Amino acid sequence: MVSRVCRKVLTCLRRIALYISILLAFFGIVAVLHTTNKIEIYRRMPRASNTTEWMTVSTDSELERINTLVMRRFNDDVEFFDPLLNVRNFTNVPRQGICSSSVYLVTVHSRVNDTKTRNRWRHLYGTWQDEVHFVRVCYLHFQYKFRILFAIGNAESEEEQELINQEMEIHGDILQADLKDTYRNITLKVHFLVSLSLSKSLGI
Repeated sequence: MVSRVCRKVLTCLRRIALYISILLAFFGIVAVLHTTNKIEIYRRMPRASNTTEWMTVSTDSELERINTLVMRRFNDDVEFFDPLLNVRNFTNVPRQGICSSSVYLVTVHSRVNDTKTRNRWRHLYGTWQDEVHFVRVCYLHFQYKFRILFAIGNAESEEEQELINQEMEIHGDILQADLKDTYRNITLKVHFLVSLSLSKSLGI
């Protein structure tokens, strides 16, 4: 008698667990469809001389819009004692409103050539590429509504920049500013991230 009751209880618990997993999968699919719309990429390519000047590859009106907003907000008629504090031009930005459905913006400082670490972050928190992590990552995004963006500086070569552009086409989660990508410039990365966030150009 007791064993029969235990079997019934276990059967009910299994059904409940199955229904919960189906619901989580459904909400996960809805979240993926909602947040992974077409990612429009706006970018600039470096010149062959590898200087801090950049030339436009496409009609990137969104890139110009963001640079104009940040410049008007923080650098209009302002002269800083240290020229390093001047607002930097962005050379790679996600599409407009990419963070509109997010409450939190998580920014990760990254080296230009450190694709492995960026993929590790995406694998753990930023994407749904692995079925094993699907429910967990979906739960994190659904509960906390955050967006991960990686902050990088200038590439050292056109080949390196082309790899960054390809990475942007796949993930669309990179913010690239016109500054030298070194450890000493981490403070400048924080500076341009704060400037971008406060300008409300990403829809945060």
